[in-house]
Amino acid sequence: MVGSDEYLTKPFTKDSLLKTIGRTRPFALEEIAMAVKKILIVDDSPTDRQFFMETLSKHGYQVVTAENGDEAIIKSKSEKPDLI
Repeated sequence: MVGSDEYLTKPFTKDSLLKTIGRTRPFALEEIAMAVKKILIVDDSPTDRQFFMETLSKHGYQVVTAENGDEAIIKSKSEKPDLI
């Protein structure tokens, strides 16, 4: 499945981040429901990447980060995240 159901713009709060991720529905792939477990965060700010990693990890998500679009494409292929 490719597309965008939700997005965030800066600045935002930790609560709005978690609510947005919580609204992201699992999708069916060959009739198997898949929950969001692995998230790829793409941001050029090291501070923001660290914030995302800490916040989401504390809530049980596996987090992969990328500094830019090129790195995100490579990591999306190798890591197969549920959400970018």
